[in-house]
Amino acid sequence: WRGTFISLITIPVSLAIAIICLIPLGMTLTRLGRVHLILGAPHKAISLFEQALRYARESRRPGLEMIIHSEFAHAYRRIGKPDLALESAKKAVESSAAAIQMGTIARHRSESCSPPARRR
Repeated sequence: WRGTFISLITIPVSLAIAIICLIPLGMTLTRLGRVHLILGAPHKAISLFEQALRYARESRRPGLEMIIHSEFAHAYRRIGKPDLALESAKKAVESSAAAIQMGTIARHRSESCSPPARRR
C-alpha cells in the first residue's frame, strides 16, 4: 500500500510543479493541448482546447479562435470523428475571415505558434 500512496502523492505534485514552471515560459493551453496530441492523448487535448476557446472568445481574439478550431479538427481526426473534424475546420475558416476583417490574424498567429522574434 505504501507504493500506491507514494504514487498518488508524487505524480500530481510533479505535474503541478511542471505546469507552474512551464506557464512563465509561455506554455499556453493551446501548446499543452498540442503536447497531449503528440503524446497520443487527444481526449485530454480536446478539453484543453475547449478551455482555450473559451478564453479566446471572452477576450475577443478571432485569430486565436481560428488556431484553436484547427487544433480541434486535428484532434477529432485523431480520435476518428471526421464529421466533428470537418465542422471544426469550417469554424476555423469562419474565424479566419473574422480575423482578417479585424486585421488581427498575423498578430495572433505569431503569439500562439512561433517563438518570439529576435531583435537586431
